[in-house]
Amino acid sequence: KFKEILGGGNFGTVRIGIKKENNEKLNKKFAIKSVKKTILKENDLETLMKEIEIISNLDHPNIIKFFETYQDNSYFHIVMELCTGKEVFNKIVENSFLTESKTIEIIYKVLSAINYCHKKGISHRDIKPENILFENNEPDSDIKIIDFGLSRKYNLNQKMHTILGTPYYVAPEVLIGEYDEKCDIWSIGATTYTMLSGDPPFTGRSNNDIFNSIINKEISFEKERWKKISKEGKLFIIDLMQKNPEKRPNAEKALEHIWFKNFEVILNESVNDFNNNSNNNKESKSNVNSSNILLNIKNFHSIKTFKRFVLKTIINSISINE
Repeated sequence: KFKEILGGGNFGTVRIGIKKENNEKLNKKFAIKSVKKTILKENDLETLMKEIEIISNLDHPNIIKFFETYQDNSYFHIVMELCTGKEVFNKIVENSFLTESKTIEIIYKVLSAINYCHKKGISHRDIKPENILFENNEPDSDIKIIDFGLSRKYNLNQKMHTILGTPYYVAPEVLIGEYDEKCDIWSIGATTYTMLSGDPPFTGRSNNDIFNSIINKEISFEKERWKKISKEGKLFIIDLMQKNPEKRPNAEKALEHIWFKNFEVILNESVNDFNNNSNNNKESKSNVNSSNILLNIKNFHSIKTFKRFVLKTIINSISINE
C-alpha cells in the first residue's frame, strides 16, 4: 500500500509504503523508489541493476537497507529502509558547521560502514555529506550511508579508471584516472573537513579550478573556526587526505586513529577531574551528587549506544517472522 510522497523528480517518485500482509497495527513503513521505465536508457538500466546487486549484499547498521525490487508495466519499484531524518549536508547548512563531538560520532560510523564495504570488495566512490542521512530527527539519531549508484566491486590487483564523483570530495588519483578503494578514504577526510568548518577543503570558480586545487594545493586550516578544533582532529584530516594514496590509512587503520581515542580519553579525564574536585571539597554535598550524576549519564549513554547497536545488528540479520 502506497502512502504519502517523500520526494520526486525526472526519474520517478519516492513514497512511503506498507506491506499488505503486515498487521496494520505494526505499521512498519518502507521507502519505495519508483523509477520510470520509459526514461531509462540501456546504460541507465545496467547501472540501476548493478546498484541493486551491490546494495542487496550489504548488511551493516550504518548502510541503508535494501529489501526487494518489483516491476510493473511502467515502473521499477525499489523497496528500501525508511529514514525520516535530514542529510548531514542540511545540518551543516542549518548550523554553519557541526560540533567536533558530533562529527567524530558520525565519521566513526561512516568509516565502520566503509571498512565493511572494502572488506567485501566494494568501493562507494561518492562519499559526501549529501549521502549521509540521519535515520530520524531525534538528537541521538543513527546515520545511514545512501546512494550506491557510483559504487562498484573492485579487484585488489587491478586499478579503477572511470573518472567520477563529486568535485569537492573527489580524490586526486581519481582525477588522474588510476585509483583503488582508498579514494573513499580521501572523500571521508574531505567530508570531515566540511562538517567541522562548513566549507569544503578545496574551492574554485569552476570544476576545473577545484580539480587543480585538489591536485596541486595543500589543505589549509586558517579559518578562525579551526582554532577550536583539536590538533588530533586536524591530524585525522591530514592523514586521510594524503595526496599519495599509499600514505593514507585504510579504513580499518583509520578507525584506530588517535582522534577517536582522544575523545574517550578527554571524557574519562573530565569525569576523573570532576571526582577529584568533589573529593577535595567534601563540605559541598552537591558536588559529590553532581559527579555521581555525571558518571551515571556517561555510563548510561555508553550502555544505551552499545545496546542499540547490538539490537540493530540482530534485527538486520533475522527474518521478518523472527
